Amino acid sequence: MIVNTACTSAFNALHQAAIQIAAGHQTEALILGVETFNPYALFGFESMQLLAPERAEPLGKDRQGMVLGEAVAALRLTSKPSLADYANPLGVWRVLAYANVVDGTNPTGATEAALLEACQSALRDSGLEGSDIHLIKLQAAGSPINDAVEMAALRRLFEVLPPCVSFKSVLGHTLGASCAAETALLLACLERGFWPQLNYVLEPDADGVVVSSDRPLAAAGVDTVLLVGLGFGGGHSVLILKRHPA
Repeated sequence: MIVNTACTSAFNALHQAAIQIAAGHQTEALILGVETFNPYALFGFESMQLLAPERAEPLGKDRQGMVLGEAVAALRLTSKPSLADYANPLGVWRVLAYANVVDGTNPTGATEAALLEACQSALRDSGLEGSDIHLIKLQAAGSPINDAVEMAALRRLFEVLPPCVSFKSVLGHTLGASCAAETALLLACLERGFWPQLNYVLEPDADGVVVSSDRPLAAAGVDTVLLVGLGFGGGHSVLILKRHPA
């Protein structure tokens, strides 16, 4: 199956695979996120003046836009984890809920109401409260407007904003592969207790953002994560994962 919903492709593919597994049609699925260099994408984003002249600075005080990246990433989804899977000290991660809200009001940007609706839907389906979320993986690509819209929606949802992280300062925006690549990197960071170190200044009000290797988030304290994926064309995706200990 090929799923192409721009930057939310991997999350939507994972959701489709989960439906097939839940229905008993499959026991396993491999979700591949692939994004290689494409001059049309580069020139297209450049023509819309969405690219940063130097570097991506998610939630940065002087952020100017995104930087494109390339990635190939794989996520394995199974209904029957093996003993080898549980041999990982962190155990395995279970998909608790997924929500996708499409709002094309701004084809190249996020909509605060749509992201809030997606987060609320995912939390409702998972049976969790906002206070149960230990970490948020942001979409934040470095856009002056979209970063602010994303944080505004999350601040409306959470009474106390959990620690957050964005990986686009080190990966760039890998477009169709971004949700797969950033999920894989997030779980690897949790396993090793290491986080990308920033070399730029965050917005003064961007509190609670875990982005520095000087302040690694202890994996033992993170059991539930919420991942945000925002896609060009108006896709607002939210995935909630919960760790099952070994």
